Amino acid sequence: MTKQVNVKISDEFFLAGVKFAQKFGYRNIQDAMTSSLREKLSEVGAFDNSFSKKEISLIDEMIDKSIKGGKLGSEKKLMKALK
Repeated sequence: MTKQVNVKISDEFFLAGVKFAQKFGYRNIQDAMTSSLREKLSEVGAFDNSFSKKEISLIDEMIDKSIKGGKLGSEKKLMKALK
């Protein structure tokens, strides 16, 4: 489940956030803000950013299906695609 949060920030802070998001490849300022908050919470131990066993299982399944379906040829190609 996700929640939406509305935040009021100054024009200057907003423009700096937009530039940051563009520079570092975020889809938008919201993604940059979410990532930054996640990072800060992880640093102080207030948020566990690791994958659950179920999530890891789903990722493994998706990788297997992608390789079998010819979408990815090898682990080497997968790792290259993820970089």
